[in-house]
Amino acid sequence: MNKRRDATRVIHDILMLGRTGASKTQVISKANLSFRLADRYISFLLSRGHLRLGLDYRGVRRYTLTSKGERLLGFLTEIQRELEELFPNTSAAALTIAALSNRSLFELDLRQGEG
Repeated sequence: MNKRRDATRVIHDILMLGRTGASKTQVISKANLSFRLADRYISFLLSRGHLRLGLDYRGVRRYTLTSKGERLLGFLTEIQRELEELFPNTSAAALTIAALSNRSLFELDLRQGEG
């Protein structure tokens, strides 16, 4: 099954990796992105001041969170928690699919209660 994520979920995943510092290769691998998509998201987050680029002790490029990135990660995490509380029987994947297909989350939640 193809597991699609919306942009906010991808950003959340990249910011989580930035908490400890991640190379582009790690972002590609752990966030399950193509090189092109990882490059786009990283560039976007760098340009908005959510990530910064630095070098580790071996000279490897690492992307780490800025204070602005930490704040955004906190907001995204809180929103995810709130959604899970609103729709406890709905998986994160189902929420994403509903958002992508413009289906009502209430409709989705009601249908799951029927089974």
